Amino acid sequence: MKCLKCKIEEYCSRFCKEHFKSYFERKFKSHLSKNKMLNKNETLNVLGENKEVVKYLLNDLGRKVDAKFNTRGRRVESFSMDSKAVKQLSDFMQAKSLEMPVSFLECFTQEEINHYAKLCRLKTSKPKLSKFETKLNKLMKESMERRPNIYYCTYNMMKEFSKVIKKSR
Repeated sequence: MKCLKCKIEEYCSRFCKEHFKSYFERKFKSHLSKNKMLNKNETLNVLGENKEVVKYLLNDLGRKVDAKFNTRGRRVESFSMDSKAVKQLSDFMQAKSLEMPVSFLECFTQEEINHYAKLCRLKTSKPKLSKFETKLNKLMKESMERRPNIYYCTYNMMKEFSKVIKKSR
């Protein structure tokens, strides 16, 4: 496939390397502002498998992120929408607590995060999943491969899933 903007060979999410990077950063800023995730002068403790990506993006926005854990800082997660979907479905099926912390990267798939990290030469690690969550993750990936349109609906699906869970309580 070709890039949506310049018709060069696709790198990820229907964009070439140059346009993918700007798309990723623009989507990150939009996600933060839409969900009002940042407050002025607050200290952030970034946790999770993609913390280097979040730190890089926040530094790009002019926000200072402490390298060391600060006890007064707000906890910020860095998991992808894939990880959130698997964890929520797993908890729902096992009748556990359904509260998931909000992630700064929950609007991206793990594949998109990995590609961005590779472009910016950042480290990421694989999410730690239980056996049950690993099976769910495998099923989700298989269904996304068979029906690619589902791939882009995951974020909206999880938002709706969270609303239903809140109403059912």
